[in-house]
This record gives sequence, C-alpha cells and structure tokens, in this order.
Amino acid sequence: MPLRFQKPDARPIIGALIAAAFLFSPSFAAQAGPFVGLGGAWSGTGVISSNDGRSERMRCQGRYSVADGGSSLSLRLNCASDSYHFDANSGVVVGSGGEITGTWSESGTNATGAVNARATQGRIAAKIAGPGFTADMRIETAGNHQRVQIRPSGAQIKSVSVDMRRV
Repeated sequence: MPLRFQKPDARPIIGALIAAAFLFSPSFAAQAGPFVGLGGAWSGTGVISSNDGRSERMRCQGRYSVADGGSSLSLRLNCASDSYHFDANSGVVVGSGGEITGTWSESGTNATGAVNARATQGRIAAKIAGPGFTADMRIETAGNHQRVQIRPSGAQIKSVSVDMRRV
C-alpha cells in the first residue's frame, strides 16, 4: 500500500531535501567557494519511511547553478514517489564564518522555509525550518556521491534517506 502523505506532513521532507541538495560539495570545508564544481545535473533515489513502519521509494533530479566564485548556489529540484511529487527551488550562501544560510520554496504546497547549517570534516549538520515544523539533517559526501539522512519532528514521516550522484 503506497504511503499517502498529507501535504503539510511532507513539508519537512521537501525543505530538507532542498537543503541537502545545496550541500553537495565533496570538498566542503570552511573555505571560500565550496560550491565550485557543483553546477549541472544530479539525480538519485531514496526511501521515505513513516512512523507506522511503511516505506516508499522516490526518485529525484536536480539542476544546480553556482555563482560568486562558488560561494552561492541555486537549485531546482524535482522528487517523486508513487504518492507524492514536488517541485522546489532554493538558494544558499556561505557566510564569512563558514555558516550556510538560505531559503527554499515548493510550488505545489506554496511552502517556504529557512536553512541553517555547519560543515566539519566532510559532514554537514543542518536544521531546516518552516511554518509549523523542523527537521534535522545529516549529510556525508565522498567524491560524486552523497548520502542525506533526514529526521523530521512532529510529522507522520519518520525518516528520509537519499543517495545522489552527478549525472
């Protein structure tokens, strides 16, 4: 039986996936231009798991645009499962202290939110927030592969895991 997510419950997932897509740098250290070399197309698959034990596979495709010497990134991301589809856009920048901040939006639910993250030694810890929800995210990168794990708070979704590769 496919998972049927209510759109408000899926918002933490949308925000977290968008944020994850922005943090795809294999050499993501607190340095200038961490997004250099990320421009272009990416795709991958993942699993959404609900609190009642059900899970559903999803597919994602993204297009990344890098600017300002690699210190800013914009994204268009499309993800779909058997029971859900979203089309998201976002932009993030790296501050002088290495903090990553930005915003995201999803056109189907008219949802918006903020991204705040820190990176240390190839691992990224982020907090995704929007009206009425938050989600924690952990990201590990190795070369052209990245695994993103998301744990929303207060939603029917228990976790999301996505593996992305450069196309």
